[in-house]
Amino acid sequence: MEAWTDREHARRWSADPVSHNPTRPEQLDIMLSVLEAEYHPGTHVLDVGMGSGIVEEMVFQRVPGAMVVGVDASEPMVELAHERLA
Repeated sequence: MEAWTDREHARRWSADPVSHNPTRPEQLDIMLSVLEAEYHPGTHVLDVGMGSGIVEEMVFQRVPGAMVVGVDASEPMVELAHERLA
């Protein structure tokens, strides 16, 4: 079992999320393309299990002004997301 409560584990994963899922970039591009086409200003996107905010950062690049609510059970991941998205 991966130790998501361990700060070092969270940092290592966040530094290299693709090696754990080689098709992740393609999956994210598809998801971001759909979001970019379908997002309506004033609505919110919910990301359950947002991790270190990598996806949110990509959303904000592709859909400026998007409103995202992200939650994660891992405190270290939420801390990394706060750093990334500050």
